[in-house]
Amino acid sequence: MEDVPPGSNGPGGPWTIREDSPLNTTGVCASQWSESTNLRSVGAPPSRLRERVVRGFGMRVAVGRCGRGASGRACGSRRGKTRTQAAMAYPEPVVVEPRKSHTASIVWLHGLGDSGHGWASISAQVQMPWVRYVFPTAPNRPITINQGMSMPGWFDLADLGDNFVDDREGLMESIRFVKEIVDQEVSKGIPRERIVVGGFSQGGAVALQALRSFPVGGIVALSSWLPLVGEKPYAIPENQDVPILFCHGDSDEVVNFHVGEGSAEKLHADGLKVDFKAFPGMAHEACLEEIVDIKNFLVNTLPDTE
Repeated sequence: MEDVPPGSNGPGGPWTIREDSPLNTTGVCASQWSESTNLRSVGAPPSRLRERVVRGFGMRVAVGRCGRGASGRACGSRRGKTRTQAAMAYPEPVVVEPRKSHTASIVWLHGLGDSGHGWASISAQVQMPWVRYVFPTAPNRPITINQGMSMPGWFDLADLGDNFVDDREGLMESIRFVKEIVDQEVSKGIPRERIVVGGFSQGGAVALQALRSFPVGGIVALSSWLPLVGEKPYAIPENQDVPILFCHGDSDEVVNFHVGEGSAEKLHADGLKVDFKAFPGMAHEACLEEIVDIKNFLVNTLPDTE
């Protein structure tokens, strides 16, 4: 795995540094990553805003000091058990090591077209020095909705309408890979109830699938949806009481707000402990208020034990 010092920004592609973008503190959720050229930082001043074009979408994504990039316009081991597994090649995850005794872990999954580097500096924003953060990068695969272009993706996407048609084989392969990462954290002495799996957009869908797949301590899904919605139950018995944070902007033009809200309602109806938070005016991105809610959830779910 590729280690980065706690709180640092890893490499992530062709970056342009902008130093003239102050933190926007107006509006309910105005301190957002914007898809326009009027980009805003969500980091603490003085802001150093980084831009890049996400491959496959030609879209600018702003990354402040907390280092997460929203995904683009859409939303393991290498043993050859299936055709999908045989074709997958996973880059080394980015790891941010704890600054004190390692007592909890967070596995964070990026959105379509992004990489683990895009979210690696969220560790500096939430400031939980007892946590080990693992930011894996999805393998390149053809994405149907992007005319078959190959890009990092946890599974194929053919449609972004109200009725998502999930690539079950690709999703199951990604869950197998994420389970291996979680198992590695367990082998380091971390109890499963002290491990949170989270993600943005497509990565959030994989995180929600983890509820059905292996025991975890918590789930975070941002601007995302519940995959394989026709398959119940949505959680194994060990995860029935696991806290779930589900955040979505009501102006999301990629994963429609009602898709995220409906996913949260289905989880709630299935008896799961989901906290759904709506962010007025937020598109398929992140804002300062959302980061504060994420931090509060993580600190409550994985409190410092020393």
